[in-house]
Amino acid sequence: RSSLHCDTQHRRVVDDGLIALKLLKKESFDVILMDLNMPIINGFETSIKIREIGILTPIIALTAFAKEEVIEEVFSSGMNDIIIKPFEPRKLFQIIINQINKAKTAD
Repeated sequence: RSSLHCDTQHRRVVDDGLIALKLLKKESFDVILMDLNMPIINGFETSIKIREIGILTPIIALTAFAKEEVIEEVFSSGMNDIIIKPFEPRKLFQIIINQINKAKTAD
């Protein structure tokens, strides 16, 4: 059984992709939850830019669209997983734990 500890001192919420990129250049995280419909730079472009600067942190897409082309673009833009809204918190936590564990074993 896995558990997820949320360090409230190191959790950040940003309003757009540009702020996310600036933050990621200064701080590191175990996982990134990426809303696909952010203003200024959307989640797809933000993820591409994150990978271009060499950040390998797992990115989990959050979206209300389950269309195949959206799912394909999620993975082609460098994200590691996707969760479709609305979702059960337990499912989100399991995806987060799985991605963190994959990243730890890849190191």
